[in-house]
Amino acid sequence: MRYNIKTTATTDWNAAETACISNYVWDDSYKPEAYAGLLYIPDRGLAVRMCCRESNPRTVYTEFYDPVYRDSCLEFFFSVEKNGRYVNCEMNSAGAALIAAGDSRNNRIRIDEIILPPKIKTGSRDGVWWVETLFTLDDLARIFGEIKLSEDIVLYGNFYKCGDDCEIPHHGMWSPVGAAEPDFHRPEYFGELVIV
Repeated sequence: MRYNIKTTATTDWNAAETACISNYVWDDSYKPEAYAGLLYIPDRGLAVRMCCRESNPRTVYTEFYDPVYRDSCLEFFFSVEKNGRYVNCEMNSAGAALIAAGDSRNNRIRIDEIILPPKIKTGSRDGVWWVETLFTLDDLARIFGEIKLSEDIVLYGNFYKCGDDCEIPHHGMWSPVGAAEPDFHRPEYFGELVIV
């Protein structure tokens, strides 16, 4: 899978390409419409916005590093190199987030041990809720080491929708994951995220 990260001078979400989170490979009885967008803003960083059509999302957790994947949750995982260290950024409709970095599910460091957790913006309208955040260039350098973002640079990642404790548990993704059971921590299935 390939997604084009648009380069823009501002956070103009109308310019972002849409990544549809429409692959429900483990369960398909509930498939809410969900999608994501990425922007590269030179001199600022990498911005992500994720949306889901759900009129009443499960929202129990309210604090940083709570298990928000149990709520109705939108997630963005990304890395600057194939199968390298990656960030998992998991967010619910209240703006609570679980964010960590590491090279596998079991080898993770809370993001607040590396950087200040990025602020999460939230909103909802007409049965659609959304979350948005920005990883600054300084944040990315602290997480991954010195990197140079520009056109044609390839990052790797995936977008997810889940809700482990929702009335109907569900696990959707943009780039299909080939594991037998639900597992988003599978960077070998990340798609290409190309800055254009």
